[in-house]
Amino acid sequence: MIMGDIQKTSKRRQLGFWICGLILVQTFWFQPVLAQNAPHSQAGTAGAAFLKFGVGARATGLGGAYTAVSDDANSMYWNPAGLSRFNGTQLSLMHNRWVQDINYEFVGIAFGDSATAGFAFGLTFLWMGDIPVTTFNDRLGTTGNTFTARDLSFVFSYGQQINDYVSVGGTLKRIKSTIDDISANATAFDLGLLTSLPIQGVTLGATIQNLGNRLKFVQVSDRLPLIYKFGVAYSQPNRLTLAVDLSKPIDNRFRVNGGGEFVLMKTLALRGGYNSSNELDNGFTGGAGVRIRSISIDYAFVPFGVLGNTHRVSAMFQF
Repeated sequence: MIMGDIQKTSKRRQLGFWICGLILVQTFWFQPVLAQNAPHSQAGTAGAAFLKFGVGARATGLGGAYTAVSDDANSMYWNPAGLSRFNGTQLSLMHNRWVQDINYEFVGIAFGDSATAGFAFGLTFLWMGDIPVTTFNDRLGTTGNTFTARDLSFVFSYGQQINDYVSVGGTLKRIKSTIDDISANATAFDLGLLTSLPIQGVTLGATIQNLGNRLKFVQVSDRLPLIYKFGVAYSQPNRLTLAVDLSKPIDNRFRVNGGGEFVLMKTLALRGGYNSSNELDNGFTGGAGVRIRSISIDYAFVPFGVLGNTHRVSAMFQF
């Protein structure tokens, strides 16, 4: 009986590995086709684009394929159901040096009990350097006058485990965007679902992100970047993770994200991924991470073609 159970467990692990591996291969196989698609008719019609950036260098190194992987404090962004899948207190910090002097910061703290539920608070902040003021008569901005723009989002997130296999969650966001001295505010919600399959190591995830009202600047208003996501992941803890996400933004066509992570000696993680939404480059991402006791430090590299390369550094502290 014992040998039979061991063989069944081994077969389930192998099946889960090959399922996710096949999906991951298909993701990279079709990436040239996805990259050649013409711009979508709705591209650029949604505001608060910073809500799409994502948090955590680990998730970015995996190409943004984190919907079914979420199991830490960064779940408040990717899938709030994942807040019910870790124990203790986690503090997450990230700095994203983006293109054109744009910087994106994140700080979040989460409290989890993997047997029941978890909740989190977070803050994201996007800021940039001075922008020259241009007019119809002075299109080069020769007056020397400047302005700036910034975006801010306060987040409260909650995840609940329904049973041994299913978790659900939700996130409330308060959003503020400012251009010069004019601001717009909005409220948004995320909904998330995580479920474990009978195949050991395989999880499915689904989210709806940025359900909410419009951002209104004086007489002009923008809808929020509503996104539907579905993901599948295969994981061997402290060894291997493979993940694939399919997403449909309200302002663009279907997107594919895929990535893999290999862990050496439970300490060093090497990552690679693909994000089809990066139309300025080939979409590939890379990264690495190191874990020392209760501290994890991660780095992600994302090229954006002619606009340059971007770098993200994040840290996770477990208490």
